[in-house]
Amino acid sequence: MSRIKAVVVTALLTAAGTVTITACGPTSESSVNSHPTITMSGKPTTMQPESSGDATELLLLNDRLREELGGAYSQGWIESGQLHVAVTSEEAAQAVSDAGAEPRIVELNSEQLEKSVSSLTAWQGKLRPELATSIHRISFDGRTGTVTIAVAKDKIPAVEAALQRDNPTGNVPVEIVISGGLATPMDSTQTSKP
Repeated sequence: MSRIKAVVVTALLTAAGTVTITACGPTSESSVNSHPTITMSGKPTTMQPESSGDATELLLLNDRLREELGGAYSQGWIESGQLHVAVTSEEAAQAVSDAGAEPRIVELNSEQLEKSVSSLTAWQGKLRPELATSIHRISFDGRTGTVTIAVAKDKIPAVEAALQRDNPTGNVPVEIVISGGLATPMDSTQTSKP
């Protein structure tokens, strides 16, 4: 699989969901087909609407567009107080623009990316236990058309080799990021439990 990219993440990663607020930019065209590399991400930027009322309106708009666009919808996110929506066609981009949001045309929709996440999860279950447990999180980014896996630093080469060997996502690129560790639940005092 030539579309794997390892990335060192200096900010806390968030799982991709309906609306993801991040500071990560799209993968460049040259990095998609290159050999795996390790790069440093920039300092995160806060990208939130000016008020919670604005956020609610943008989230409701995103929900409406996701329903209206169906298979052409990939992902929505809020950046600089503006809703951005990744879609797979010019027609859908026009609908996003007409609704007052900022469109981005991408190749893969959310369903294709979710299937890739499911494929990776199934693949993870078939790995040797020490490799399977080194994968701490699997998510997707509709803005870049990639699936991201957070892996324990010392296991990245082995996981990368297994990805190249098995190619569980087909043409969907996989980014490997260094995991900050497994998530731990908070207790009632808002501190992490051991």
